[in-house]
Amino acid sequence: MSYYIKKDSVFRVTSEKALDIYDKLPPGNYILKFSVDSGFYLEQAESFPGIKKLYGNTVSNAARILNTFLDRPAATGVLLSGEKGSGKTLLAKTLSIKGGLMGIPTIIINNDFIGENFFKFLQDIDTPCIVLFDEFEKIYNDKDQEKVLTLFDGTFPSKKLFVITCNDPYRINRHMINRPGRMFYYLAFKGLEVQFIREYCEDNLENKKHIDKIVNFSLLFEHFNFDALNALVEEMNRYREDPAKALEMLNIKPTEESNTSHTIKVILGGKELHRDNYDPTEWKGNPLSGSLYVETYKKDEENNDGLQMDKRFLIHPSDIVKLDMHGGVFEYDVPGGKIILNRKKDSRLNFANFY
Repeated sequence: MSYYIKKDSVFRVTSEKALDIYDKLPPGNYILKFSVDSGFYLEQAESFPGIKKLYGNTVSNAARILNTFLDRPAATGVLLSGEKGSGKTLLAKTLSIKGGLMGIPTIIINNDFIGENFFKFLQDIDTPCIVLFDEFEKIYNDKDQEKVLTLFDGTFPSKKLFVITCNDPYRINRHMINRPGRMFYYLAFKGLEVQFIREYCEDNLENKKHIDKIVNFSLLFEHFNFDALNALVEEMNRYREDPAKALEMLNIKPTEESNTSHTIKVILGGKELHRDNYDPTEWKGNPLSGSLYVETYKKDEENNDGLQMDKRFLIHPSDIVKLDMHGGVFEYDVPGGKIILNRKKDSRLNFANFY
């Protein structure tokens, strides 16, 4: 059995003959460090601060991962990918916090350690623990990632929950993808979930009637992150504005695309208007960033052969209530009905920036 000797804030794996010995690593956060003189050791670090409230499925995901880890006999790997603010780091921290409450310590790897001595040090820690590699692809280049693959294979008998976060999944070694023997779980964060956004707005947005508009606006992004949500809610509360007004100056813009052509359909009072009764009938632009006026017409009572303007609608990206990016369909709510834009078949969007 391994023991742990403590000197100040540093823990080292040692034998029972050493002084100040622990028979298991106490819960808490530790940073793995290396000294030429003494080799690898653990230095105590501050625990992650408590989180007042967790939104979306963070709690259920963390509970499932920890339950699986405790149920399996040896190592379990978890890969979390997504840009900053997408929720992956929040889940990693939640795993550490909840693990600590269960007596499970967290070891943080923030250097590109490789080699047998590194493997052996982690193997000698027989306390079940979480090993966190944050922003893995920035710490380990592709060549070094190859050298640590065996660490995640589950061949070591000691019980470890390897948690790997990355911003760019394309820089993760391909031998870690579709290999549940190495990474049992893989969660790709595509931005905040609708449930997360709604719950956060219910707690923090002063004017709750704008929640649906914020949710609809978030759908215009490939990845709508927490920084954007927090800033938008903060600005709306400060100036008591709706989302469209608050977004005019904020550094939050939907993905910009080259102009594409769309046909326009207007439905009022449950009936679709004939194309002669509104203008324009086509529009060239980007529904994710552009606005347009649509005017409707009715029969001119004084001129039997003429039409007169009836209504005028200004629609913004924040008015979109339904969208099908692949089909190119954008539906807007307007007073008394809806306006639908359909991308023309001969007009193509570059979806590389959307998915």
